[in-house]
Amino acid sequence: MNVSLIAPDSAIHLRPISEIIHAIWNDEVEVSENHFVGNSHYDYAASRIALLETTVISHWGVWGYDMRVGATKLKTGGIGAVATRENYRKRGLMTQAGFSFISAMREGGYDLSILQGFTHDYSRFGYVRAWTYTTYEVNVDDLDVQGQIPAFESLSLNKNDRADE
Repeated sequence: MNVSLIAPDSAIHLRPISEIIHAIWNDEVEVSENHFVGNSHYDYAASRIALLETTVISHWGVWGYDMRVGATKLKTGGIGAVATRENYRKRGLMTQAGFSFISAMREGGYDLSILQGFTHDYSRFGYVRAWTYTTYEVNVDDLDVQGQIPAFESLSLNKNDRADE
């Protein structure tokens, strides 16, 4: 199998990238093409695709943005839409693309790379769990306020609480 691992070209690969995202996650092609990848801060130079002739069979996306940590601004790459078409899995394409994109991010001046995904799938690339995935959302309609908004109480973790629960 003669596969090329390259940085995608926005003029050629936007639609095929959107189609692979659709094939894996069933997201609408037009949404990816017009918003998620196209017209976003998707970094074509740092992202990687695997081509079999002209068909995109694997994708590793990078979305670049600045993150402030204290007084320091870090050039950060958010990783997403990591996908390989089902017929081409278990051939090392994700691993090859992963190490290639890491080199491209270094060359592009990135300070930090983060992903919100399954840590065990990405630990070989140096990713570790940085925070929990717990989200709390409360809507006013869910509260029995009887005309008054209740006072909010700040919560903190007890040292015996486990962050991974």
